[in-house]
Amino acid sequence: MTELEVMKNAQACLRLLAQGVDPFTKQPLPETETVRKPAIAKYLNFTAECMNQLIQKKEQEEKRFIFPKELALLLKIS
Repeated sequence: MTELEVMKNAQACLRLLAQGVDPFTKQPLPETETVRKPAIAKYLNFTAECMNQLIQKKEQEEKRFIFPKELALLLKIS
């Protein structure tokens, strides 16, 4: 699993927890769970949005990276 995939999975888990859903079972968490508190959900959503910004930055970086073989082709070097 790539770093980007891990970041996307982490973001998905944060978003589900913020919605009061167990990220593994997809079942609603009991009302008594700490993550069901509005303040915690707010912080989880905030963190998920920060992750989104990091994911977008990582995706842009990966688009700009040129592998050596591709660079050689661009420069017409064998």
